[in-house]
Amino acid sequence: MNTSGKKFLRLFEGGEADIWLQVTDDPLESPIEIHASPRGKRTQRIDLLSGGERALTALSLLFGIYPF
Repeated sequence: MNTSGKKFLRLFEGGEADIWLQVTDDPLESPIEIHASPRGKRTQRIDLLSGGERALTALSLLFGIYPF
């Protein structure tokens, strides 16, 4: 998800995000974990971010998946 990372950097003006598969044996059925660290903050799961940070992280993921 390299393009998603670029979108994240633009939306947050820095920081980073990672997407992990919880079960690597079956990637199509595996739940995913999203970790993000907006600029100046430590890395956290998406459910621990504020509402605005969560929304921007989700948008950067969607923009990274669907080319506009």
